Amino acid sequence: MQKNTKTHLLIIVAHPDDESFLFAGTSLKFRKAGKNVAVICATRGEKGNSKLGKPATEKQLAKIRERELHKACKILGIKSMEFLGYKDGQMINENFGKLVRVIIRKINQIRPGIIATFGKEGMTGHNDHITIGKAAVAGAKKAKYRPSQIWLVSNPSSVMRRFNKFFAARRVHHSHYRPGKLKGTADAKLTRINIKKHAKKKLAAINSHKSQLQRPFKLADFAPNIRQVIFRYEYFEII
Repeated sequence: MQKNTKTHLLIIVAHPDDESFLFAGTSLKFRKAGKNVAVICATRGEKGNSKLGKPATEKQLAKIRERELHKACKILGIKSMEFLGYKDGQMINENFGKLVRVIIRKINQIRPGIIATFGKEGMTGHNDHITIGKAAVAGAKKAKYRPSQIWLVSNPSSVMRRFNKFFAARRVHHSHYRPGKLKGTADAKLTRINIKKHAKKKLAAINSHKSQLQRPFKLADFAPNIRQVIFRYEYFEII
C-alpha cells in the first residue's frame, strides 16, 4: 500500500476479479474525479479452475492471478493493492475475531474515506465473499479511524430471477457457496451508480483475468438485462 496518500475509496474483496466485475465502474468514477482508490484482496483465488489451456498447480495459479489483479488495477488506475494471504475457499473457517482485527489494522493504517465490500449475500452466495464482507463491516465500525460510509455491493431484488441463472452458470466448487437461491436487496435500499461511460474499461479489467475466462468477453456476450446490471450500473447499500 502507498503511504502518505489520501485513500478516498478502499475496496475489500475476497478474490482476484471481484474488483473488476463488481467495483470497476465505481473505481473509475472515483479516479476520474481525482480520488485515490485502494484494493485489499483476502485470497489469491488459487482454488479456481485454470482456463489457460494447460494444467496449473495452486501455487502457480496463485502467482498468475496475482499478476492478473495487478494488471486489472493498472487499467482501473488503482496504484495501491495488497493481499492478505488467506486460503481461497476457506475464509469461513478462519477465526473471525482475528480476521476483524487484521481488517481494523489495515483501516487504521490506510484511513479510507469510504469502504466498499460485499453485502449480506456476497453477490453470488460465495462463503469467502460473505465472510470478508462481514469482517470488513465489523472492522470499519470498530476501527479508530472510521470511514464516513460503508458501501455494500448488492444485487437489486428485482433482477434476481435472471441473475440466479447467470450465477449458476458461472459457479465452480459448489461447496464454497451457500445453498439456495439468492434474494438480492430491496431496490429502494440501493444507490445506483451510473457507470455507462466506463463500460469498455470495466470490460478490459475483467478480461485481464485470463486464467478465469474461456475467452475474452465482449459486451455482446451478455444478455441485455445482465449487461444493464454489470456494465451500466453498480448498486450499493450505503451505511
